[in-house]
Amino acid sequence: LIRMGSGILRGEILNSSSFGILSFHHADNNLNRGGPECFWEVFEKKDSTGFTIQILTEELDGGKVLKKGHFHTQTTYSLNKFNLYRNSYFYMQKLLSEIAKNNSLPETIDSLPYSKRLYKVPSIKSQLGYLFYIFKYCLSKFYKRIILRKYLRWGVSFTFSNWKNAVLHKSISLKNPRNCFLADPFVIENHGRYFCFVENYSFIQKKGNITVYELENNKGKYLGESINEKFHLSYPFVFKYQENFYMLPESAQNKDLRLYKSEKFPLEWKLERVLFVNVNVCDGTIFQYEEKWWLFLTKSCSDSLETNSQLYAYFSDNPINSEWIEHTKNPLICDSSSGRLGGILTDENNIYLVFQKQGFNRYGKTSSIYKINELTENNFEREYICEITPDFSDHIIATHHFNSYKNCTVFDYLKEEQINS
Repeated sequence: LIRMGSGILRGEILNSSSFGILSFHHADNNLNRGGPECFWEVFEKKDSTGFTIQILTEELDGGKVLKKGHFHTQTTYSLNKFNLYRNSYFYMQKLLSEIAKNNSLPETIDSLPYSKRLYKVPSIKSQLGYLFYIFKYCLSKFYKRIILRKYLRWGVSFTFSNWKNAVLHKSISLKNPRNCFLADPFVIENHGRYFCFVENYSFIQKKGNITVYELENNKGKYLGESINEKFHLSYPFVFKYQENFYMLPESAQNKDLRLYKSEKFPLEWKLERVLFVNVNVCDGTIFQYEEKWWLFLTKSCSDSLETNSQLYAYFSDNPINSEWIEHTKNPLICDSSSGRLGGILTDENNIYLVFQKQGFNRYGKTSSIYKINELTENNFEREYICEITPDFSDHIIATHHFNSYKNCTVFDYLKEEQINS
């Protein structure tokens, strides 16, 4: 049996089905029990809003948990509820398919003590507080954009250091072009020279293209435009395979994922092939782990365009010509604090993936580094290493990308600035 909004169930009905009663709790039951669903996360300005699929017991919202996940908390109560409903349904469908296939329930997730209050319908005071927040948010946005002409504006910095020894406050910033910002930097070395590919977003054209800078001791030299399409491009992931350079920029606005090959490095590129079509995917990253090539990306499982939480993996024997095979446990992660990629790092023996953490009412907050401990066709294990925070300079409010190649490290940061400078 599946409970879909029928109210609280107690008593004998809980034992009326051999598999029990499956039910949604539209919150993380370790952090929020009660209701109304998806409201208190907005009211308390939480970075993420969770969902729980459980087998009901007599304990309210304390059933046997089969699946959990977290999505980026949206600006308003209605948007947050829509986003969580639309995306969490995918996991109920996936769970039911697995039960039908195996004729058994999956293993339950271990329970933890619940130490929060039981949330209830908000008081008049809380409701007025929510309405005041909405009014203040709209007024602040109007004042900053229309009166002050201030926007959230990303920037890029670099330092000639291995990523483990990087000191971010000593880094050198690339100057943002007029009415534009730079973000999502990737660095690669060629013949002893370091080249940094970035998203160059134009506030006027409202789209980004890929440009490249040569990084020198104390400055970044602008070389020119690498790839410009009619649609938005970002996250210019660059890698080398069999003496050729390839780029996998994000082209989610065009509903595909494209692989480009360098004809004359670093400025001339041609489309090699389209890896995926009619999909909403972000931040594709290709790397070799043991004997296979892997493609990691963030994908929306619905048409809600939510691409901050769900990590997917594919593998292949050849990163250029072979077809990509889907990992059996996709999506590997459903968590807006560590489900969207923001770079890749290596050392002598290991590969590290950088994941973005989203903030309340803001895309990007911090970055976290995870080491890959196991990656096979049927399993993925990662180990948390550290967090990159935006505390290395005044007026910086977020960072969401970190990348390194040999002895050069690049990252981005977020400020509020006027865009006509």
